[in-house]
Amino acid sequence: MPGGRRHRFEVLYTESMLRDAVRAYVFRRFVVEQKRLWLLCGLMIVLAFYFAWKGQPPWTIALAASGAIMAPAIAALGWWVHLSNTLEALRRMPAPRASIGFRDDAMELSSEAGKGELPWSSLTEIWERPGYWMFFTGRNRFNVLPMANVPEEARAWFRGRNRAILKKA
Repeated sequence: MPGGRRHRFEVLYTESMLRDAVRAYVFRRFVVEQKRLWLLCGLMIVLAFYFAWKGQPPWTIALAASGAIMAPAIAALGWWVHLSNTLEALRRMPAPRASIGFRDDAMELSSEAGKGELPWSSLTEIWERPGYWMFFTGRNRFNVLPMANVPEEARAWFRGRNRAILKKA
């Protein structure tokens, strides 16, 4: 068998799982990892109130206030883009299930929508969430793998194989 097939199983995707994955992604990437931006927005709010208290021209208050909404606007936009793309991919699937195979060199994915292979070397991060894993192939590109039908032996093999990039999220 090419690549030394190890494990094969079927998974089922749900909209609630994918919504949760997007929520986890947005919270971590746009809130937790952007603390400086949120701090800057907080300072802009304080600055807007200071300008108002000092009787500064309205345009300076508006400028400071508009800077204060930068982080929430970026997070909302990120959530909207990722959620719409993720749910669109789910809706394009004739059936929300896929066949997954773990090999020594790659993960095989196939569904009625198509099939592909993801070399382990292309993974940059893996987040383990309750009920699913999130595989990242770039900072902002991820796929979701439901764990409900993944045998414990395959989970253990996978964790051991990818321990260096596996993170709790």
